[in-house]
Amino acid sequence: MDLTVQALIVGGGATGTAIARDLALRGVSVCLLERGDLASGTTGNYHGLLHSGARYATNDPAAARECREENAVLRRIAPHCIDDTSGLFLVLDARAELLFQPAFVAGCAEAGIALEELDHAEVLREEPLVAPNVLRAFRTNDAVLDGWRLCVANTLAAQDHGAWAFRGVTIDRIMREGDRVVGASGRNSITLQFYTVRADYIINATGVWAGRLAALAGVEVALAPNKGTMVAMARRPVSHVLNHCRPPGDGDIIVPNGTGVVLGTTATPTADPDDTAVPPGEADRMVAEAIRMAPVLREIVPVRSWAALRPLAPAEQQGGRPDPQGRGLTRDFLLIDHEARDGLGGFVTIVGGKVTTARRMAEAVADLICAKLGVDAPCRTAEEPLPGAAARRSSV
Repeated sequence: MDLTVQALIVGGGATGTAIARDLALRGVSVCLLERGDLASGTTGNYHGLLHSGARYATNDPAAARECREENAVLRRIAPHCIDDTSGLFLVLDARAELLFQPAFVAGCAEAGIALEELDHAEVLREEPLVAPNVLRAFRTNDAVLDGWRLCVANTLAAQDHGAWAFRGVTIDRIMREGDRVVGASGRNSITLQFYTVRADYIINATGVWAGRLAALAGVEVALAPNKGTMVAMARRPVSHVLNHCRPPGDGDIIVPNGTGVVLGTTATPTADPDDTAVPPGEADRMVAEAIRMAPVLREIVPVRSWAALRPLAPAEQQGGRPDPQGRGLTRDFLLIDHEARDGLGGFVTIVGGKVTTARRMAEAVADLICAKLGVDAPCRTAEEPLPGAAARRSSV
């Protein structure tokens, strides 16, 4: 198949599909290519949290504010993708957690994140199976987000406005003419069909694989991939997202998801974007940490464990000091215009961020691409509901 479009997006996760939707809504001709299925990378394998921003309030205020703002946008445009569980940050009788409270409350206030404080009795009324030694809790606007459904809705919206979207296509060549990228070619592993897509701009939205696609174009994108282990449990004994109210660390969250819960997570650097192996002992450690918040988990069987990778930019590119573990790396995103940075026209890379902030990331990319194409059209993605949203509203 041969196509010619203005923008070719490579990567069918939350960011890539959101970019396709944004550009298509602005009247740009778009093709989206994904090597696997939609949301088959980080988006479909993270714990499913729709962030209130509270988790980052003390150590990453920019990401905290972005999460707060995008949380509100997603509730407006994609209610059918959200399980509105609310969240509780639990203060247990540990000195570190008691000392963390003032910084946590101040950070949330600075980021504009609403908190409601609950005392011991109120917490146990809300969540009777949490640890009996809980002193108090802070209610936040956390919820659960279905990343796969979000990607499908983004893609349907893009297709409704004329976009092409193909799954199972692995890019094997980036076409260049001099100092400009002009297209890409690849093969569909499902149909064995060959694809050649000529484009004014290629957008690299491949997440932890961004360095590999950039190498095909002859430029470098440095990443600090960071993987987190999660464990799925067979039952759902709590109704809220539960967080340890302490500095971000391993095993500090329980996320209700479907009929079970997901426990997580860790932060382990890895040089291989395909490294999703769970290190020995980490799954047991996630369960042990979660039991501190909800002892009932001792009685529930783990179903499986897995690791998902975060496509973080290195600290040096973020203006900070090296961070071997990655906990201190910002969850903000990095947009690279390779024409400005490397002298290579027609190629843009977006990395970092979170599923919660993917729409915002897409807006930044679409603004850049439209400016280069001379397209004068505003972003509409924060206001226009995604396909399926109306049905959810009519049923509640």
